Amino acid sequence: MTRRDWLLLLLGLDPPPAGLEPVRVQKALFLLAREGGIPTRERYWFVPYNYGPMSPRVYRDVDALTRAGLVERVPVPGYAWGLVRATERGRERATELAAGADGRAVRRLSEIRREVAALSFADLLESVYERYPEFAVRSVFRRRGRP
Repeated sequence: MTRRDWLLLLLGLDPPPAGLEPVRVQKALFLLAREGGIPTRERYWFVPYNYGPMSPRVYRDVDALTRAGLVERVPVPGYAWGLVRATERGRERATELAAGADGRAVRRLSEIRREVAALSFADLLESVYERYPEFAVRSVFRRRGRP
């Protein structure tokens, strides 16, 4: 498995119908890297950024998967970013990847995806910042009850 494979699994296995916002993709892959039990070589590397942990590589890999026809961006009116979701071909490939991946890690990724999709934007950031405060140091997000 590669980092890009885990990204496709995130987007392609039992995905939210509309897709995920880029910040949710970033946070899900960060939590997978920290809590998913996958080998270091398969993890994205994250740095503290405006909304917590961020890996520029994730954006490059979304672009590569889009060019390959496995992922698509869905415009969101009024926003510069779009939702990211797997295409039909991407979902088929994700199913193939899951069959050969560590089952525990795939289940953990599914749990993480549900968590990041269910929380509000503010609650998602609060959750990540509480667990990993070292990644909140450059955040522009004003935490509740904190300066």
